[in-house]
Amino acid sequence: MYVVDQAAKARIVVVIEDGIRVGGVGAAVSQALRDRNVDVPVRNFGTPLLFLDHAKRASILSELGLTGQAITRSITEWIANSQSTDSHDSVTQER
Repeated sequence: MYVVDQAAKARIVVVIEDGIRVGGVGAAVSQALRDRNVDVPVRNFGTPLLFLDHAKRASILSELGLTGQAITRSITEWIANSQSTDSHDSVTQER
């Protein structure tokens, strides 16, 4: 599988869902990596499995911290923290 082969060469894997995180592409990627014994930290971003207040999409994404800027900040902090402690989560769910 191409994604698993590429992930095996990477230091980290980030999956950004365009929808609900649970049962999405990130979960499938994480499972595929485990099935192939690829030990690379994975971070999944996407909307939680919750009933959200009605609002414009941009407003909801901003409230959930799923803007480009917020995701970039989260990934940057994750990398910085993993370098300082030299340990990593196998899979982390965001938002």
